[in-house]
Amino acid sequence: MDQNPIDQFVDQLLEQAGLTNTTPEKKEEYRQNMLKLVQQKLGIEMMKLLPESAVDQFVELAEQEQDSQVLLQFFQSHIPNFETSVQGILAGCEEDFKHTLQQFASFSQGS
Repeated sequence: MDQNPIDQFVDQLLEQAGLTNTTPEKKEEYRQNMLKLVQQKLGIEMMKLLPESAVDQFVELAEQEQDSQVLLQFFQSHIPNFETSVQGILAGCEEDFKHTLQQFASFSQGS
């Protein structure tokens, strides 16, 4: 079964953080929490890239609680260079995650 790129990205982040060496239940909990955060970040950043004329349409779709495939198609059709934009946003998420891990490690060592 092929994973979608967002799932793969989240799995890589968890691996980098060493959060995969735990019980399957805990690993899945971490995975779901991280997936939710990444999806929220993508949604927020994608909204910023939408042309003003498409914002109301997006809000309407979101209020209808459309599935992720419908929202993906919407963003792809309204955001130029969609794939490049997503890659940039994910790279920013990765940097934020690494920075947070470094801060946590520094804090843990200082205690």
